[in-house]
Amino acid sequence: MVDPFESHHENVAASFQKGLEEKVLQMCRILEQKSTARHLVIAGEVSLNSVMNGRILTGRSLLLLHRSRRIGDRELNRSQTLNAPS
Repeated sequence: MVDPFESHHENVAASFQKGLEEKVLQMCRILEQKSTARHLVIAGEVSLNSVMNGRILTGRSLLLLHRSRRIGDRELNRSQTLNAPS
């Protein structure tokens, strides 16, 4: 039997989410300052974080968000990369 979630579990999850978003947005700001690239590639399970993805795309110069479809792939999803509008 699994114990039910309690408020401290929710607090830990919310703190982690906030910290993740802050760090990723900080990295996006740095990338925007140092690069002319307009596409961002995120891979792995963190790429499935829809709240973070929405914050990345809101108010940024980044046009598209590409995600690797399979966790652990060593290369990008070629169809997404090659067919992405420029």
